[in-house]
Amino acid sequence: MSYLTVLGIDPASICNLGIAIVGVDTESRKFDVKTHYTDVFPDFESDGARLSHAYSVVQKIIEEYKPDVMAVELSMGFGKAFVRQNLQETVGSIKLCCFRNNVLVKEIAPTHIKLIVAGSGKAGKPEMKNWIKKIVGIERPKTEHEADAAASAITYMVDEGLIDPIHEPTVKKKSKK
Repeated sequence: MSYLTVLGIDPASICNLGIAIVGVDTESRKFDVKTHYTDVFPDFESDGARLSHAYSVVQKIIEEYKPDVMAVELSMGFGKAFVRQNLQETVGSIKLCCFRNNVLVKEIAPTHIKLIVAGSGKAGKPEMKNWIKKIVGIERPKTEHEADAAASAITYMVDEGLIDPIHEPTVKKKSKK
């Protein structure tokens, strides 16, 4: 395979999804951002309607861009329990869509994404946005969610050795004495 397409998703809240499509030529190791945006959900009367919407958004992306992989930020313990549960349900709906379309799913911890993209697992939102602008050439991401989605895709590519690391490793190997 000489070209790989990665769908980056940031399940930012129960109200929206950050989305980025990033392609990489695996021979030249050059990548480009095909699209990036935040899908803002309308108000829904039920969780089922919200989950169905998230599924259909990802289905349309899969049909248009035909990604090989979805890299999604792992929903960690942020916020109140009901919000975490709703985020995890949304991610479950998205994963189901990917599985049904034979798109590989990779979940990546937020601290790992920050480490790979910004060089520190403790990087803040403004720092992440700045690094993503610098790395992928997104001039002005409208929201941090689409920047986080692109960061998920870039992290996957670095982890898989498809592109070079952005920063020197933060853990240096011990020298033998």
